[in-house]
Parts: sequence; C-alpha cells; structure tokens
Amino acid sequence: MSKFEIDSYVEKLAMNKNVQSFYPVAISKALNLQLNLVLERLNELVSIGYLKLKFEIKCDCNFDTIEIVEDYTKYLGQEVYCEDCGTDVKITLENIFPIYYIEDDYRECVKKKKQHNTKENGHYVTNESNDKNCAISMENLLVEYFKEQGSYIEKSKYGNISEDNKVLGEIASMLSIIQDKEILGELSLINESIKSLDNNQNANATKNSIFQRVVDKADTIGKVHKGCQGINAAYSGLLAVIHYASGKWTAIGPYIKPIKTFIENMIQLK
Repeated sequence: MSKFEIDSYVEKLAMNKNVQSFYPVAISKALNLQLNLVLERLNELVSIGYLKLKFEIKCDCNFDTIEIVEDYTKYLGQEVYCEDCGTDVKITLENIFPIYYIEDDYRECVKKKKQHNTKENGHYVTNESNDKNCAISMENLLVEYFKEQGSYIEKSKYGNISEDNKVLGEIASMLSIIQDKEILGELSLINESIKSLDNNQNANATKNSIFQRVVDKADTIGKVHKGCQGINAAYSGLLAVIHYASGKWTAIGPYIKPIKTFIENMIQLK
C-alpha cells in the first residue's frame, strides 16, 4: 500500500505548479511512512524518469543553499565560498542535502490526466514539500535509515578506541555497520582492553595485533581491503562498508554512490 500512497502523493505534487522539488522527509511525514520505504520508492521513480535526484550544498551558518548539483563527489572535503555570509565552507556530509525534482515530461503527463482534488485519503498536498524544516543532511539521512533497519551503532560505543587512535576509531565505526558478530565481539574486546593496557610499545603492539585480526576477518568476507595502513586503511574500510551497504540496502544506493567515487579517487582504487 505504501508504494501506491507515495505514487499518488508525488503525482499530486506534480500537478501543483508551485512545487518544483521536494525533500524525502516531507513525503515521510505527510504519509506517516518510514523513511526507508519512501527512499526506495522515490529512487524507483527516478529510475523510470519521473523524478531527478539532486543535492543541495548548504552553508553551515545560515543554512542557505550555495549550489545544487547532481553529483556531490567533487565537493566533499573541499571549501566552497558562501556569498551570503562571506566565508569559505568546508563541505562534509552534513552540508549535503538530497532533494528530488519533478521532471517536466512527467509533470506534463500528469496534467493531461483527469484532475483530482487536493485531498485524497486524508493527505493534503501543500507547498511546503521543500520547506527547510523537512531538509535532512546526508549524514542524518543515513543515520536515520540505518536506525530504521536496526543496524545503527553509536560511535561512542568505541570511544576508547577513538581516543587512543583516531584512525582505528574511524575504522571501528565503519566496521560496526557490517553487523558481523565476530567483528563486533573483537571491537568490544579492543575497546575494553585499551583501558587496562599501559601506554607503552608492547601494549600498542597488542592492540594493533587484535585489531589486525578484525581487519583480516573482515577481509575474508570481502568487506575490507587488507594491506593498507594509516589513513588509507580508514578509507579502504569505509569503501568496503559502502560496497556492502549499497548492496544490502539498495534504497540508499543513489545517495552513497558519490561517496564511493570520492573515496576511490582518494586512495586511487579503480
């Protein structure tokens, strides 16, 4: 039923000449549907040419849109000048907001159909579908999606690892998404053992040895590229998680594809 509700709502948006685009959260709120269901159907509508997925690059200070792009790859990690506040904004996933635009051909097709009332099944179409209150950043969108899937783990769970070694902490958070019980067990072991280990060379070697077992384990199931060190290991770990996530959770594939391209360019993996 949710698929038809979403289709009906998008169709009514297309009939409203004042609505050019909308945020996915607006649909989720209006129809009281889980975000993952909305994302999955909207991306199907993109694939058949009804909608186009774009990304707003927003300023940290005033939340104004700096640019609207179809691919945010080249903006990640870069600074973009905001004319409104006069500062350079470093772009992260917190500055990138997915938004759907209604394709002209689809709008024209809808107009030719019999006109409907603006109320159907208790759902009203408003001009607030692209209201700033409904905007959600890439970072928050992915967090909400994984929460709905029951696959989200707070980064603070591995706070001891992050405090001891930032790169290892990043990899721990990345690997935790995989939900492999053996990996999660190893990560918890490392996190707890860090408290009891003295800050000396042998202790660090022990921690790194334990963590390498985690990486090796992940590598055997095709989720992490083994042999990278330092920050490259963090990028490789994230890239592997992205491959895994986009395969398992197809609804978020279009959102994280640019991240994959960005990381591949960073570590020159083809």
